[in-house]
Formats: sequence, C-alpha cells, structure tokens
Amino acid sequence: MFKVYCRSKTHRQWKPYSQPFINKENAEKCKVKCESRRICDVHGNLIEYKVMEEKQ
Repeated sequence: MFKVYCRSKTHRQWKPYSQPFINKENAEKCKVKCESRRICDVHGNLIEYKVMEEKQ
C-alpha cells in the first residue's frame, strides 16, 4: 500500500495526505495532480509531496 504525504517548510513533519493506493503508479498520479495545484501554506511556501510505502 502506498500513500501520498505532504509537508511545508514551516511544518517539516510528513503528514498523510491521500487515501491508501494499492499500486505505486496510482499514488504517483495523485502526487502529480497535487503538485500541479501549486498549493502554498499560510506563509506562502509551496507544499511538498512524496509517495511512501505504508508499513503494516
């Protein structure tokens, strides 16, 4: 299972952002979609996204 996580420069801890995906390809598509939105935090910093495998 894979999930997309996000963080900003202000809040450096990775937080879960998406639902779990079975395929890494689907999680990567979600990450690309999130990055294309170019969302900023309250301080104007772009939010970073990455795909991580969930440990069970």
